[in-house]
Amino acid sequence: MPDIIVQLSDSHISVGAGDTGSVRALEATVEGVRKLHPLPVAMLITGDLTEQGRRGEYARVREIVERLGIPVHPIPGNHDDRDALREAFSDHPEIADTGAHINYSVLVGGTRVLMCDTVIPGSDAGALHDETAQWLEAELAADPDRPALIAMHHPPIRTGIAAMDAIGMRHADVLLLGDLLPRAPNVRSLLAGHVHRPIAGELGGCSVTTCPSTLFQLELDLGPEMPFRRTQEPPGFAVHISDDRSLVSHIKFLSAYEPLA
Repeated sequence: MPDIIVQLSDSHISVGAGDTGSVRALEATVEGVRKLHPLPVAMLITGDLTEQGRRGEYARVREIVERLGIPVHPIPGNHDDRDALREAFSDHPEIADTGAHINYSVLVGGTRVLMCDTVIPGSDAGALHDETAQWLEAELAADPDRPALIAMHHPPIRTGIAAMDAIGMRHADVLLLGDLLPRAPNVRSLLAGHVHRPIAGELGGCSVTTCPSTLFQLELDLGPEMPFRRTQEPPGFAVHISDDRSLVSHIKFLSAYEPLA
């Protein structure tokens, strides 16, 4: 049987008076996942779980996503706080026992998923830190025959959306990762978030896909100086189907959803 894995990203949860629909949108997204048959065996969350990195925001995220009753595997994004995320998932030893960065691997059926921390504290941009790069290379070398996915918040590609590329992953780290991936042919795909759009790309012979946001999407503006613009597209998520021969990824948007005014 293939491994069916759902990916959520960029929920930007606020609680109380600061919430402009993020909780409602995440709840609707989780209900959308519930309608899948069969239900995915695990959930990846590729960063920006919260808007301010506050404990109450993480508690709300966890309460919502755990309604499905499947394992949940988060990594931080640039809006997150590592310590608060670790505290919220302190009963997940793979998260609680990480070093300075939240890097860990999980086995989802027959697929190994490597969760990579690309956060630069105080910056919206991302990096493949030395600790993360060394950990990733060692993990890939330790299990070279098992199908693998790499998940991170910042996609290691140029998207053509200038406003997002300005806060993307550092170019030197993109080159480093591009050199590493050809030495790991068992990596089926690299999964990311951050850009609030579904995008398909390639790096080092490996596919790169980004997941839409559960809250709002960004306009496909390809001009050199275009600012961020939100669209009226609904919340979305990704579904990855992995077996011993291939990987297929689907993007699902909620078909009946009206954002708050």
